[in-house]
Amino acid sequence: MTWTSSNLIFDLVVLVSALIPLGWLPIWLQDRQRHAIFWGMIAASVFAGSMLCRVILPFFWAIAIANAGILMAHTFVWVGCRSLRKHSPKWYWFFAPSSIWIILCFLPKFENNINIRFSILIFMSILINILAIREISNIKNGRIFVRGWIIGLFIMEIIGKVTWLIWVENQPENNGLILSNIPGFSPMFLTIMIFILLLGPALSALDKEVFDMRQYDDLRKDFVTGVGNRRYFEEMLGSYFSISLKYKTPLSLMMVDVDYFKQYNDIYGHPAGDICLHKIAEVIQRRCRSADLVGRYGGEEFAILLPGADLGPAQEIAQRIIVSVRELQIEHKKSPKEFATISIGIAHMKSDSTGISTDNLIKMADLALYRAKDEGRDRFCVFS
Repeated sequence: MTWTSSNLIFDLVVLVSALIPLGWLPIWLQDRQRHAIFWGMIAASVFAGSMLCRVILPFFWAIAIANAGILMAHTFVWVGCRSLRKHSPKWYWFFAPSSIWIILCFLPKFENNINIRFSILIFMSILINILAIREISNIKNGRIFVRGWIIGLFIMEIIGKVTWLIWVENQPENNGLILSNIPGFSPMFLTIMIFILLLGPALSALDKEVFDMRQYDDLRKDFVTGVGNRRYFEEMLGSYFSISLKYKTPLSLMMVDVDYFKQYNDIYGHPAGDICLHKIAEVIQRRCRSADLVGRYGGEEFAILLPGADLGPAQEIAQRIIVSVRELQIEHKKSPKEFATISIGIAHMKSDSTGISTDNLIKMADLALYRAKDEGRDRFCVFS
């Protein structure tokens, strides 16, 4: 390609980078919790500014400031990917790669050898891209297609950079100062422009999907204890109950109640009561199996669903939970034992059970719980 066409591509990349933040701005203003969009806007703006610095600044400052800005733009993209996982950025992340670059620029051999400069620039930017791919790969929410699309874009850019790096390294040592004369300039900047154009919509789509999924998860969780709320638990109970009937597998249900909890709130106050419930909920989750489902059923009452669990394993889990709550030693002056305890009622549906419903199962677990309380609390009872 001619020098004129190379400069045209360069101008297009700068223009696209400068216009993208304007396109994303209304999306971000509509919902300022979309942090990935915000960091994407910053990255595109910094990249456009860096490209302008490359052509308007003197040589030394062009290679120092412009390339430091390019690395900073890559870092902002990485931070945007991290924000999708609700990871807050550290300020020194923004400056670490660019600071290393500026320090290197004061080395004479580095300043005078374009091959070394571009090799290190490309290597550092590829490293940041790999970190961004890692963040996207670790996102559990969102459709696989959207995440795969973003990872594919990063891989495309990495391949372009590696190709350019190999091309530059195979050239004679070059001290030329004209950017557009660098071998492979036009294909590389075309790749950058395609990457910028396609990354924006994909990042915006994933950001929205992750945000919507978090809102959905929040609606299913009890905000005090972090376990599922009653509505979510009953939905899952219905689903697992149907599966159990269809495939004739056992199912156990526990109803858990914190003993003398009203008196606890009267003595220590509701904030302390919330902390007590949170600690007990954590213990319950730790002592259950990974396949079990824990929900706050109301007030100081929890429900535990144990898919595929026969009565024996259910009793073992109940005893582990009771012992672990005792070991918390949460002070409770109105309790006979002077620390918080729990009572558990267990209902069990055998693999060959018929004529039973979820309401029946809940009622059986409740009756077993009342019996545990009548027999002195701090124990479990099985419905029979």
